Amino acid sequence: MNESTSRAFDSLIKVAKDNSEPSRMLWEPSEEDNSYAGLAKLFDRSDIEEAWQEAYVKESKSAWDLMQHSVQNDFIASIHRDMAHRYTGRIARHIGEFARKEQHAADHGTPNRLKISMTSFLSSREEGSN
Repeated sequence: MNESTSRAFDSLIKVAKDNSEPSRMLWEPSEEDNSYAGLAKLFDRSDIEEAWQEAYVKESKSAWDLMQHSVQNDFIASIHRDMAHRYTGRIARHIGEFARKEQHAADHGTPNRLKISMTSFLSSREEGSN
């Protein structure tokens, strides 16, 4: 398990304990910085990105080498997005959503980068190997 994933689980466990008090809202952190910058720091996934990149350039990579990091990244991303939406205003969320959509649609956006990576990964596999 990557360090980021471990931190995310620690945060979820802490929030669950904090919220066991009857007067607290669900997922209301008591001590963390709930600003965009604070949540970005709490849910920083740069170690997962680095591990994925290292796995990607390995000569004898497998789907598992890439997927183990991708699954952890997706898990943390969903928690990060949920927390950011709970503690930010509606207008800020809309601006963030528009920026995300614009970034994804760009030539260097996530879908295009994933397509290039997938094409490269699939073409690097020899016929008949596991």
